[in-house]
Amino acid sequence: MPRKSRRQTSKSGPPRAFYWTFAWVLVAFGFAVYTQARVQIVRRDVVLKKAEDAWLLSRSREIPAERGTIYSADSRILAQSRSLYEFWLFYDRVPCTPGFFMALAEAAGVPEARLSAPYRAGKKRTWLEPLDAAHYRAVRHVMSEWGADGVSLDEQFGREYTMREAAMPVVGWMFEGKPRSGIERSFDEALSGTDGSSSGVVALTGQYMASVGEESGLEHGSDVVLTIDSKLQAAAATAIRTAVEKNRASSGAIVVMVPSTGDVLAMANWPSFDPTAGPKGGSEMMASYMEDLQPGSTFKILTLAKALDMGVVDETFSYPCAGKYLLGGSRYVRCDEHNGNRAHGRVDLEHAIGKSCNIAAAKWALKVGRDPMIAYMRDLGLLSKPEIGLPSAATPQFDMNEWDKERQLAVLGFGQSIAVPPISLAAACAMIANDGEYVAPRLVSQVGGKRIPPATAKRVVSQRAARLVRKYMESVMHEPFGTGKTLVIPGYRMAGKTGTAQKLGVNDGHVSNFVGMFPADRPQVVVLVVVNDPRGDFIYGAQVAGPAFKEMANAVVARLEIPRSTVVAETSKKEQ
Repeated sequence: MPRKSRRQTSKSGPPRAFYWTFAWVLVAFGFAVYTQARVQIVRRDVVLKKAEDAWLLSRSREIPAERGTIYSADSRILAQSRSLYEFWLFYDRVPCTPGFFMALAEAAGVPEARLSAPYRAGKKRTWLEPLDAAHYRAVRHVMSEWGADGVSLDEQFGREYTMREAAMPVVGWMFEGKPRSGIERSFDEALSGTDGSSSGVVALTGQYMASVGEESGLEHGSDVVLTIDSKLQAAAATAIRTAVEKNRASSGAIVVMVPSTGDVLAMANWPSFDPTAGPKGGSEMMASYMEDLQPGSTFKILTLAKALDMGVVDETFSYPCAGKYLLGGSRYVRCDEHNGNRAHGRVDLEHAIGKSCNIAAAKWALKVGRDPMIAYMRDLGLLSKPEIGLPSAATPQFDMNEWDKERQLAVLGFGQSIAVPPISLAAACAMIANDGEYVAPRLVSQVGGKRIPPATAKRVVSQRAARLVRKYMESVMHEPFGTGKTLVIPGYRMAGKTGTAQKLGVNDGHVSNFVGMFPADRPQVVVLVVVNDPRGDFIYGAQVAGPAFKEMANAVVARLEIPRSTVVAETSKKEQ
């Protein structure tokens, strides 16, 4: 009986195994609930951080604005942004095999030995030279093929300068994402744009995959168009470097301008530097606008223009140059020595300019007077910092409190008591080429598609005075007595002026200049060459700066297709 009872009882309920199975299910479910609660509640921040580090989350991210491009007037790209990628290698997370390192080295353009050698010495390494887009794509392919998660390629924006040191004085350069000089610095706000943001999902599975949401606030930088002609800029850079190195000078500059608009077609300097490599030993000092240099005898054409305009000198001017002119007491001015003799004899206006007589120019300045000369220099922008859209421009030097004002005015007549940036001197001389109207120099013609008009022309001297000065400047190049007779281009009427200024207090150094404009009857272009402190065999402007001027004049004639003059100077006719 008892046995039967037990069998009946066991048949009436579930087997014991069922309870054990049910118990294990409850335990498993409880453990799952616990672990999920621990992940999602207790350790939520830690998990989110790991997911975010692995780029597994949808999140808002910053999008940097693309920096604007800088163009030349002839549409050549001078500076542009490009994507670069910082190249990191984590050796504990890549296949450390010869095959992998060979494939990666070929893709990255890095010698294989440089990649494979350090892996025993450390866990990671970065390369200072970032990868460009082509190498980036090749490396991504190798990462995918080898499953190499230990290669990191962080995107960064670099700046490419197509003309390098030739255009750097104008374009400027960037270092560590910050503008250091030139247009890059002065137009940084327009070029930079405004960073934006977007949301998206990015996952790492051997390759990056992204799904970007709506962007907001992003505004790319504006493009800037310069007045610079790339071919003339390249020619100027070559010419001034040759002049500086040949004459063992400390620096030099060439400025090419259109007198009617003030447009700067070229502004080259030496020394300069490659903006991708950075400056070396003072090469950041751009002579064309950052250095004050004495104009020397090129200033005589400005003095004569003012004297003619005021009527204190006329075409009948004649003066017997004895080589020295006493101002009173022991104060005097003198002419430079040419062929062993300082005296030029009796000179009229043509010979005074053609032979570059200091005493004649001193007489003109004294007739004009100090106050009118100072006002005149202000009108020509020679007493203020040049407003050309470039940072760190030099402020001209002229001592308003000079105790010997008479002598200061006399030597100012031939450019000895003033120092100005070459760009300012070029613009002042361009006034003579523009029939007496001064137009401030212009380097930028467009920003963000908006045209920047030339400055308004300002009448400084009469048209007659300017044209008379150009007539006398022709004698410099077309007459046998002219100091620049070797620099003329056959078939062209050219007006020019040499200049050699002594630098005071700088080991008796000199500044050698030449300014020319052509065609002389209606100049289309003004070219100024300045060579600072030549230490070679020559110091005079025609010998030091003249060859660079002639080289540039030939380049300008060819580039702008300037036709030959219909009326050639008398000396040119005699030679034909």
